[in-house]
Amino acid sequence: MTSGDLLRFLDNLPFEPFIIFLSDGRQIAVRHPEMASVQRFGVAARIRHDSDLVELVDIGLIVSIQTEKPSAAAFLESPEEDAE
Repeated sequence: MTSGDLLRFLDNLPFEPFIIFLSDGRQIAVRHPEMASVQRFGVAARIRHDSDLVELVDIGLIVSIQTEKPSAAAFLESPEEDAE
């Protein structure tokens, strides 16, 4: 992952809550855009947990990012249409 990948999720309008999956198996939920930011030079993310704990996470340790709920657009697209 890159800092740009994380920023795309944070800047998405309307914002959709997402989960950050780390290489050590941990998952961090980001429920509001104010809960995470990319630090200077894009090498770390500052994340505020639901418990108000603040953590700096190396961007290189992010394995994937996934929205918590499927977007409405996902329901509008039919897999059969893609197969044609």
